Amino acid sequence: MVAKTSDKIDHQKEIVKLEKKLKKARIRLSKYRQSVLMGKEKNFAKVRFLRKEVARILTKIGQIRLLKEKGS
Repeated sequence: MVAKTSDKIDHQKEIVKLEKKLKKARIRLSKYRQSVLMGKEKNFAKVRFLRKEVARILTKIGQIRLLKEKGS
């Protein structure tokens, strides 16, 4: 099955969008982790949640890249 050019562009747009999200999530995670280590925050569950969110975004990017490779 050959992917149409519009599909490839959509994949690229989706990856760019997810990478922006990933960058923001990583920044949030590092800032929050830092505040937990400094003792300003006590909520360790939020660190875990943010780590899972980063992993979720990375998984989505990986799935799209796999689809892109299969299509071409």
